[in-house]
Amino acid sequence: MDLSLNEIIMAMANFLLMVVILNKFLYKPIVKVLDERKESIQGNLDEAEKTKTDAEGIKKEYQEQLKSARKEAQDIITKATKLGDESKEDLLRQAKIEADKISQRAKEDIEREKGKAISEVRDEVANLSISVAEKILGQKLEKKNHEKMIHDFVKEVGDSK
Repeated sequence: MDLSLNEIIMAMANFLLMVVILNKFLYKPIVKVLDERKESIQGNLDEAEKTKTDAEGIKKEYQEQLKSARKEAQDIITKATKLGDESKEDLLRQAKIEADKISQRAKEDIEREKGKAISEVRDEVANLSISVAEKILGQKLEKKNHEKMIHDFVKEVGDSK
């Protein structure tokens, strides 16, 4: 491989030209963007430090308020305990009466809903049984007679349980 002086000079000139072009169009803009990013990050860090300092001050203030609130809460609890002890028996008696009323109403509601659900299930079983019987026999049955028969059957099954 023979390299001539002209080729070496041309290669060096091309290399220098490329370095100048890359420096102008690539390196300087990248450095500029990196410097801007560095300044932005430093600004964010400074702002975070300021926010941290402010937060510590607010934290101290809240701790003092919390201490005061706890003392007030303890005073309120003491007063409430005294008041609660004075009327405790009366409130318990009233609560028991009310709980019994609610329990009784709930039992009545449950029984009523249970009866309604059983009735609905019986009606549904009757309708399904008629449909099945019609399909099996391939003809329309008299609904009135078969409903009575099915209700009697459902009642027998319900009574046997």
